[in-house]
Amino acid sequence: MKLLTLFVRYGDADYQGAFKRLCQLYQRIEGLDYDAVLIDTALPTDLTVNLGPNIVMIGGDNSRREFSGWDTALARFPALLDGYDLVHIVTSAFENEYNGFYPYINRQMFDYAASHDDVVLAHIDAYPDAVRQFGRSFQTWGCSKFLIAVPERIRKLGSFVGRFGPEALFAPSSDRPFREDAPLSANYQSYLLEWLTGDGLPHGKWHSVFELSPQNLQRFQAKAISILDEHALSMRLRETGARIVDYTWLHSRGLEQDVGSIPDEIQQVQERNRYLFDNPIVDRGLDLSDHRHHRSLSTLFQRRQKSETPFGRTPVLEALWLGNRVLRSQFDLDDPLHCAAIHLNQGVAIDGEQRDWLARPDSTLPQDCWLPLTRGLHAIYLARDDLRASFDLATRGGRHGLVSWWLLEGLRDARYVGFMRDDMYARVDETVVQDQPLPITCGLHAICEARDDLREQADLSTEAGRRTLLSWWMLEGIHDPSLRTCMPAALYAEVSTQVDQDAAIPLTRGLLALRVARQDLRGMDTATREGRERLASWWVLDGRHESQPVCIVRPEEYAAVDPAIVQDALLPITKGLHAVCKARTDLRDQIDLATPEGRGKLVQWWIREGAGTPAFDGFLPIAFYHELARDIAQDAPLPITRGMQALHAARDDLREFADLASREGRAAFVSWWIREVPGNAFLAQLISRDQLQQPDTAVTQDQQVPITRAMRALYTALAGGPDTDKILSKAEGRGELVAWWSELLLRGAVPRALLPTDATLGISDPTQPGNERDVVHPLAAAAYAQRSDLRDAFDMGTAEGRLALNLWLFNFGKYELRLHIEDEESQTHEIRPAQQAAATGKFLRGGVNIVGFGRGELGIGEDVRMASLALRHVDMDLCVPAIPLAIGARQQDLSLRAYEVDAPLYNTNLVFLPHYETIRLLGATGEKMFGDRYNIGCWQWELPAYPRGMELALELVDEIWSSTRFTAEAMRGATDKPVLVMPMAVALPPLSRAYTRTDFGLPEDAFVFLNILDGNSSVHRKNPLAVIKAFQRAFPPGTPGVHLLFKTMNMGNAPGQWADVLALCRDDPRVSIISEAIAREAVIGLQSVCDCFVSLHRAEGFGRNIAEAMLLEKPVIASAFSGNTDFTNDTTAFMVGGEAIAVGAGEYAFAEGQHWWDADVESAASQMRRCVEDEGERRQRALAGKHFVLAHYSPEAVGRNYLERLQQLNAAGKEGA
Repeated sequence: MKLLTLFVRYGDADYQGAFKRLCQLYQRIEGLDYDAVLIDTALPTDLTVNLGPNIVMIGGDNSRREFSGWDTALARFPALLDGYDLVHIVTSAFENEYNGFYPYINRQMFDYAASHDDVVLAHIDAYPDAVRQFGRSFQTWGCSKFLIAVPERIRKLGSFVGRFGPEALFAPSSDRPFREDAPLSANYQSYLLEWLTGDGLPHGKWHSVFELSPQNLQRFQAKAISILDEHALSMRLRETGARIVDYTWLHSRGLEQDVGSIPDEIQQVQERNRYLFDNPIVDRGLDLSDHRHHRSLSTLFQRRQKSETPFGRTPVLEALWLGNRVLRSQFDLDDPLHCAAIHLNQGVAIDGEQRDWLARPDSTLPQDCWLPLTRGLHAIYLARDDLRASFDLATRGGRHGLVSWWLLEGLRDARYVGFMRDDMYARVDETVVQDQPLPITCGLHAICEARDDLREQADLSTEAGRRTLLSWWMLEGIHDPSLRTCMPAALYAEVSTQVDQDAAIPLTRGLLALRVARQDLRGMDTATREGRERLASWWVLDGRHESQPVCIVRPEEYAAVDPAIVQDALLPITKGLHAVCKARTDLRDQIDLATPEGRGKLVQWWIREGAGTPAFDGFLPIAFYHELARDIAQDAPLPITRGMQALHAARDDLREFADLASREGRAAFVSWWIREVPGNAFLAQLISRDQLQQPDTAVTQDQQVPITRAMRALYTALAGGPDTDKILSKAEGRGELVAWWSELLLRGAVPRALLPTDATLGISDPTQPGNERDVVHPLAAAAYAQRSDLRDAFDMGTAEGRLALNLWLFNFGKYELRLHIEDEESQTHEIRPAQQAAATGKFLRGGVNIVGFGRGELGIGEDVRMASLALRHVDMDLCVPAIPLAIGARQQDLSLRAYEVDAPLYNTNLVFLPHYETIRLLGATGEKMFGDRYNIGCWQWELPAYPRGMELALELVDEIWSSTRFTAEAMRGATDKPVLVMPMAVALPPLSRAYTRTDFGLPEDAFVFLNILDGNSSVHRKNPLAVIKAFQRAFPPGTPGVHLLFKTMNMGNAPGQWADVLALCRDDPRVSIISEAIAREAVIGLQSVCDCFVSLHRAEGFGRNIAEAMLLEKPVIASAFSGNTDFTNDTTAFMVGGEAIAVGAGEYAFAEGQHWWDADVESAASQMRRCVEDEGERRQRALAGKHFVLAHYSPEAVGRNYLERLQQLNAAGKEGA
């Protein structure tokens, strides 16, 4: 068991010696091989000190206490987690508060955690009721001061520090220490205050309570954020798919627990507390059960027609193809390869069968490269514009270029995993002379051709060139995980046929390849025996300890008995021992393996020194120790094994006091072993557990507990002495031994090597036929004598009491008393982590998953952020799941980072995506995002009719929330599913400073009109040409005191209308353009310094920029058409008339047969002049607009609407929130 410990402390004053005590805890756990990073956050972060062969101390970041300290270690050593079975997260305070579970910690618990990679072991604490942190409710958490998990679980966390900062939580006042809008429930805030500064909570009182005062405010914030980090750590662990399991609960239930049967954390806490205190203490405050909607979406992925290929028309592919003009122009849905290209182009998930099909060579292409052009490579080529522009597959050069791109870039892309079979890289290249220790494979040849540096240095037509390529591979290429398939892994450890095999260990192809590659090894001439032995010696002493990603010499080679050596020593001489003897000068000079004396000396050296050297682990299998010694009478209480005999021969002191030729000497030797074995791992290896736990055939077996050889030997050594045989000849004496043994076992005084297995404990279900019901088991009797709680609970004077006591031992006692000891085979089992289940998330009731671009700096991203704000105002749980879709807009708004999760948590989705992106997300995630959930489409749409071709989106959702009456009517025209008008929230972020016109280069003395547009949202729809025409009509060139500003972004591929706008701007100094993406706060700051917002749009689904300007009490001039008319009218805005016109070809997606608005430029010009000239009317409408938006679109109002509908769904049993 390889364990990595990450131990954090702040100096050593508060918890002096804590790390030492942790190491002592480890020492009592058999077979635990640990390395430790001691992180001292009181020391400079650049400090590194080696404290021993397995302990390094570093300075740590203390900005977030232990959590930033652990992050320091991961940042300092990027590969820190590699090669370990488990990671132990510990702080110096691990002994504080409740630590009653520490005695239960044993090797089996570590094995359990390592073999169940979705388990995290911790002590679980609980609040009296559920609390909420950043949108997620919880009641329990795993204490981070002593937590055990597999390395992959830690990797998935990314950071131990929570995804939030103190600025979102705390106010600068000790009277009210939390912000009014802090994302923490009221009871959560109260619990934090009570724990740190008050009378504590039902589960206890903190040991360092302090008074909350202005002087202690910073201390309170630091302590509180540490608690929040601890709770967030548990939430994020669960969200990675982990199951937190309580140490004491697991101990009480037994380590045979199937992970799927482990209850939720609240139930674990209740059952643990009943076990410890006969009282659950905590009431359930949260429903953690699964509430699925039970609806499969699999039919949306089924191919329309059966075929021999796994790619073809599916409803999802058809919808994406219909909705994308580029896909329609490039791909044919009846061509399987084209369907595969659409999968790649649009991010549709690819299953295993499809990957297998893609991994095969494409018969439609010439196969004249060193690696085959597979269907997968061809599909990638078709899907990517950059590759089609770079390589012409009709030419040999283009095909070679595509293979080179694949090797240098493509195969490192996770999307393309498995697009070429491993054996294609590993095939031996028959066009190249094979004269090197390892073959030049097709993969190696292709890499050589793909890389300019290798192609120039390695001419594969020459031996020197082939040697150069192999050298590069052994020194560099082999360490690139994406390239390792270029050489079959089995070849490295294959015994070479190119050299004589007369060294102590076989010279493998990999070892000879290292010699070719390394300057320091080339002087070892393997054409000579001396050179071969030097290479073998280098490998045994040095080479095999260097990091290699492949196996160069198989471990069983070292453990094999060496046929070249006469085997007449007390233990066999293996190839590993032989190699060490040859490699080490001190041994080689003193030991002649050609003589019996020399062979005996080598075994003695092994017993005295070699066996305890970790570098030689595995050189002599333990099984050889367990064989019975030759020519030794087996009449002692324990067997004299070959290992014990070799130990005896190696030590003068043992030979002097124990003559193995006499019975007395053999008995004395066994008694010595019994006395010395505690704490001596090597001695424990010399006799197998099976041998120790054999029932002693010299003793009558008439007790409930079998009398084993180990029991008799220990009794002889510690109690019975020479009278043992006489004592055990009587039933009373045997009963006395069992009682003595039971009492010793309960005191923990039996050496670990002698501990019984479950089979030899004799504990069985007393209710089963044939088992003793009325006779109290000796272990139960011993526990009864020691513990008053058992004496109070069970009446030994009655049959019912005796049966109940035996049942207690069977069901609970053997775990509580730490008597559940697995046999040797289970203790040494190989750790095989379970396969990760697909991350479908959870299906909790009482919250929603807000699905969309939460970081996107565009309108649909703001929709997600506003929905989150609205739900927070009504205390509803929420999360923002990550979605694997790319967008053109910048995604740097991190305001929802603390709400982000990898997979949805709740059984209801609010989908704030356009129809097309909704279908893309369905294709990318399959059923993981939408399957078995109640899906509500909150789609953004700007035209009067539903988008033709997007009908598949209607099949996905259960109901539709439209932000305006305009979009609702469009939806109702296409479906009979519920369509509700649910306005979106409009709110402004607080400004960190007062913005001025100087910040944006605007004139101070002009009336400034503002128009905002995003090239990705259709310039034709936003209609800026009408805005500048109306401005110039209202204020002819030369008119002073007015200015027009266009705030734009993503205009790189803008259509011709924008060129017309630029032309009109060019000769008018009163018009300016800011064409860049700026932070949201700066956009609001810009709006705040302008005088009027203008939108002569042809269609708006909602009109968020208009509503935000109204909230700033700015007058707005807007088209009298589409979604904005829900809040703009002649009272709240200056409306612009016009007429409906057909949407032109190519002007907007899904617009065939649709119409939109053509704002009347003269009407708009008139409103602009009126807005400038009539200050009273301007102020009146601006104020009315602000009041209207506040009343109907505030987060509080919108949140109430959302909550009411979700509660209706819940009451109707539709599995909403």
